[in-house]
Parts: sequence; C-alpha cells; structure tokens
Amino acid sequence: MHHSSPSRRAGLVVLASTALALLLGCTAAHAQSIAYVDNGSVWLSSMDGATKVKLADPVPASNESGSWTENWTDVAQSDNGRIVAVRNKPGTMSNYSSFQVWEPDGTSTVQGSLNATAGENFYAYPVGFDVSSDGSVMVYGFSNWHGFGSSTVYSTGTYVRPVSASVIDPFAITGREYPSRMGNRIVARSSSSQVWVQPQDQAPYGSTFQGWLDTADTGLGLTRSDMAATGTMIAFELQSSEPTPVTQVVQVLSTQSPGAATFPAAVNCTLPTASGAHDVSLSQDATKVAWTDSEGLKVAGMPTTSADPCVLGSAPVLIAAGGRHASIGGADIAKFAKQKNAGGNGGTGSTAKPTLPGANKVQVAAAALKLAAIRTATAIRCASRRRRRRYDSPRP
Repeated sequence: MHHSSPSRRAGLVVLASTALALLLGCTAAHAQSIAYVDNGSVWLSSMDGATKVKLADPVPASNESGSWTENWTDVAQSDNGRIVAVRNKPGTMSNYSSFQVWEPDGTSTVQGSLNATAGENFYAYPVGFDVSSDGSVMVYGFSNWHGFGSSTVYSTGTYVRPVSASVIDPFAITGREYPSRMGNRIVARSSSSQVWVQPQDQAPYGSTFQGWLDTADTGLGLTRSDMAATGTMIAFELQSSEPTPVTQVVQVLSTQSPGAATFPAAVNCTLPTASGAHDVSLSQDATKVAWTDSEGLKVAGMPTTSADPCVLGSAPVLIAAGGRHASIGGADIAKFAKQKNAGGNGGTGSTAKPTLPGANKVQVAAAALKLAAIRTATAIRCASRRRRRRYDSPRP
C-alpha cells in the first residue's frame, strides 16, 4: 500500500452514514468515443485519436440588428451514445443559448432552447453540463442573480429538463452546483468542498441529496467531479484561489458506489498532468480518463494503485490541442463517420492523429485525497433495465 507523506495527505470525510452500494457485474462491452469542443466546433473522436468526425461548425445567425456567429460552448455524451451540445452568441447572456442532439446512429433531429427559470436580471449557465445514461434528461448548473447594489440576490444550483424541443421551464435545484450524472442520479457540489449525491430511489427531478465526501483537507477548492458508470471510480477537479495563476489538478479515487466509500482506497492519486488540468471525464467502465490541460485534451489508461502521482494504465494520448469539455460515452464513431460520408447532417471525417507536444510535466498539488472509513453498504439493483448494462447511480 502506498503511503503519502503527511504534507501530501488529506482526509476525505464521509458525510453520510448511510452507504449505498451497486450490484457488480452489470457492465458489458460497448463502443467508446470522446465528444469535445474545439475552437467553437463540436467533434467526436475515437479513444486513440486516430479517427475524428466534426459534428458541427459555429453557426451563423442574423436578425434585424445584424449578423453574428454562435459558437458551441459545451457538450455531453450519454452512455448509449446520444450527444447533446450547447451553443450561444459570444458575449450574450446564457438564456439565449440553444442545444442540438445527435442520435447514436449519427443523425441529428432535435434542437431547442437551453432555457432557464424566469425572474433574473443576469443568467450564467451551463456551469457543469451532463446527460443521463440514456440521454433523455440533461442537467446544467447555473449562477444567476437579480436586483442591483445592496439588494442583489444571487442564486446557484442545477437545472434539470428533458432532452427535447419542449419549451417548458427546467426544474431548479438550488444550492447544488457543477452537476454530473450517473444513471438517473445527480452528483453535485455543495459549498467549495463537499460532494453530494441523490439517493438511489430519488427521481431525476427530485431535490433530496445526501452528503458524501468532503475535500476541504486538500487545501484546494472543489469545482466539479465525474463518476464512472460502474460506480467504482470518481474524479475531482480541484483548484487554489491563489497564488496567481491558480493551481488546478485532477485527483481520482476508487469507491464502492455513490454515497459509499472504502478505506484504504485502491486508487487514490493525482493525475500527472501539465498545468491547468480541468474538464475531467471517466469512461463508463472506469478504464479510461480524459482531461484538458495546457497541452490540450488527452486520454489515458486509468490508474489501478494509490501510488502518487498516479501510475497511468496507458500513456496519455493527445486528442486535440484546443479540445475542451471532454465527454467519454458510448457513441460508435464508425456510425457517425458513415453518416457524414453519406452526406448526413453533421460534419467531416478526419484520420489525422496529433503528436503529444513534449513529455507531460507532473504538477501535483500539495495534497492528495485520502478516503475515510465507512462500514456498511446496501446492495441495490442495476438502474438501467435496457440490457442491464448500467449501474443506477454521476461526467448532466
């Protein structure tokens, strides 16, 4: 077992006394790919970066006031390969955002407004964006406010709405930020260090959460987290408030399930990234991890030990130097490439494989997460009844 020095240790406090467990053995082999945004366009790449399909370019738009271009700003991919991307006019408030859907066969048929609840003077979203494992529900964080001066009222939380062209207002869950999904459950931040998760029997639009993990002892602030569909691995994005530039790192941790934990953790380490690591995404089977740092969007094999920094299961591969908002999911890139080659509504294919610019430089924060003890776990059924592939437990 790896032992970190005291200066690199940080306790993870399990906030909930009731542990939730997942039945093992529900995963199955499936295609994997990475959806991401690069220079305002939406792309889908194979896991090795060898094959890419551009799904959408920035979109020109106009009205009586003039013309502009709407850039794609975020993307999320479901376990079954449904992809949802968001676009907006640069410099415009978020309530002018719209979204588009690509189905697992590569076609695109659904578009709509990424809306918000009424009554605010300023809207900022999505702050964290994800979709459910079947691609039917999306979640996106918000940071809005109304009023002026001393009467300003701020509100943060998560919007939940169906992935459809419906104009119905989203359901707002206040105080739960930077959401991600695992099955039909939401995992979100509360305060600057706590990870909260919906109970197993919570409906997607419910507002009940239980406290799970606290990362305060790392000395860094928590932004968002992402969880593998197996429920056995979670990744945290952490950053310092100072000095400038801020420290940004990604740490990975093995678990029993959302809401439960084991100690000592089999995997508990900081990814060996270049500076400014963010936008982490885990594969459904917990074998791959993707992130963006100062060198670009990369994907590597998941570590299997608690050696710190992480000993990666395979070396990082550079997917795109300008890639952001990585989302690993179940889309079969061959189907998307076929749709494009047939003149479908998507983009262009590419077989260019970039070269990783130099060796990765390890920039590890002074703290590494350590899992606190928890003794009980309640076995639950697998959430996904479609071929029983998924664990119902989150990369909204």
